[in-house]
Amino acid sequence: MDTSLNIATIDPNFQIQSNIQEEALVWYDVRKAPFRVYGLHDYQNQFVFRRVPAAVAKATGEPLERLSLHTAGGRVRFKTNSPYIALKTVQNGRGAMPHMPLTGSSSFDLYEKKEGQYTYQKTFIAPVHMTDGYENIFYCNRTDLRDYTLNFPLYHGVNALYIGLHKESVLDAGDRYIHEKPIVYYGSSITQGGCASRPGNAYQAHITRWFDTDHINLGFSGNGKGEKSMADWMASLDMGVFVSDYDFNAPTAEHLEATHKPLYETIRTAHPDIPYIILSRPNLTKKTIQTDARHAIIQKTYVDARAAGDKNVYFIPGNELFGEVDRDVCTVDTTHPTDEGFYRMAQRMARVIKHLDW
Repeated sequence: MDTSLNIATIDPNFQIQSNIQEEALVWYDVRKAPFRVYGLHDYQNQFVFRRVPAAVAKATGEPLERLSLHTAGGRVRFKTNSPYIALKTVQNGRGAMPHMPLTGSSSFDLYEKKEGQYTYQKTFIAPVHMTDGYENIFYCNRTDLRDYTLNFPLYHGVNALYIGLHKESVLDAGDRYIHEKPIVYYGSSITQGGCASRPGNAYQAHITRWFDTDHINLGFSGNGKGEKSMADWMASLDMGVFVSDYDFNAPTAEHLEATHKPLYETIRTAHPDIPYIILSRPNLTKKTIQTDARHAIIQKTYVDARAAGDKNVYFIPGNELFGEVDRDVCTVDTTHPTDEGFYRMAQRMARVIKHLDW
């Protein structure tokens, strides 16, 4: 007896739509106006979506070169009155992992602006057996003009993205961010968004919605190590705030000590006035000599900066990021946050960000 079960055959709520049958549907390339794409490098001139210039990624190392093609933090903004919104992607394989669902690693989610706040509407779920992309559709059943943000996958690459709308509908540019200069987040797999259930639940996505700010996600799973090539390139970005969050990826305390303060100095030299926020790793339940040493190194960067007269540098100890109660619900594996963990991280960071002058 075959005991395997495709749940979609008995529960229609699990079915994924494909081969969309809408005669009036027209596809639009998001690389072209009036769409506004955020969080991705030079998107109009690249044959794939990427977060880092190819030359910088290659100079930093092969793992980061591959990870730079993951679209964490990418967003598309647009307005439409179409009664439906369809999505068609070109992707390579699928970002399947044992501890993170495809809804977060390989899928897109959609938010609509309502009374000044962006609210979740739909996850365009990647099929389990996806090989080269997929199609999906969201039936809004409305014809009023609406403002949308579509979040890219956190742990997978996207070569092309098309939005499908009714041929007689309006398509216009989405609203610009109030804070157009982005918050740049640099760090680890946690920074990249592992293991959020969907892109809009990564901690940066919460902060972006709460403060109406652009952001660039430069989290690289296992490979945010404070390399000079990355530091120099990040310093060239036109940013509003910088967040240093790579504790987990420094292979040793010695490596962290050799790179952490130099990263601060590189960014601060290029941007003497922007807020600079420093985090240590969020999960300190398993304290060791190594984690204590790392915390001390990171805190020293902050203390030295303040002592040197920098009044716009901030330190958030990692053991405060998950709060005090029920911390065990905050990770999937003692390291990577759940949606609850990311939400608590965003809340703690918001207590600092809301007081910034930027």
